Amino acid sequence: MNRQILVALVAISGALAVDAAVASSWDEPPHAVVRIADLDLKSAAGVATLRSRIESAARRVCAPLDGRTLQQKRARTACIARATDEALAAVIERAPQEQAEFVARFAREPEAPALR
Repeated sequence: MNRQILVALVAISGALAVDAAVASSWDEPPHAVVRIADLDLKSAAGVATLRSRIESAARRVCAPLDGRTLQQKRARTACIARATDEALAAVIERAPQEQAEFVARFAREPEAPALR
């Protein structure tokens, strides 16, 4: 498995009502690389760290959408959720089956699985 994941803000202009000036200023959509080679994706701690790294990268990627209006705040929140979901899906798709099942089961939960 490729041990890094690209979190990309893709095709958000229509669905998330991105300000046209912001979208037109991008040569390519913003993105961030999330390194995961050091994570044990068969452990709760590893999956929690994975989710944390992906969410942090998504917040950076979606920062250009930050604004003061409710519509802008909603667009940024939706962008973060979408980027996070897409990155987690990419990890699950590329991970060996045992890791993919564990990530699929626990990474989408906001609370760490160890808290159960």
